[in-house]
Amino acid sequence: MREDYKKIKKLIERNDYFYNKKIIQKKEYVINSILFAEKLDKILNQDQREVVADFLSDEYSFVKFNLSVSILKAVPN
Repeated sequence: MREDYKKIKKLIERNDYFYNKKIIQKKEYVINSILFAEKLDKILNQDQREVVADFLSDEYSFVKFNLSVSILKAVPN
């Protein structure tokens, strides 16, 4: 559970980073934020355990960020 939490937290940080750099629009930023909040809620409530794919060392790769968001969206709620 702790690893999942850390990965979601890192995605939240990346979401903020890309929004502040104007790489993603406000709408996508908000949608991502809501998605991350839902995933954190599930992790914290232990209703459903989800594992996010491990990230490579390139912390702010936009392609990897989008892939991770897509993976989270693809997992059924």
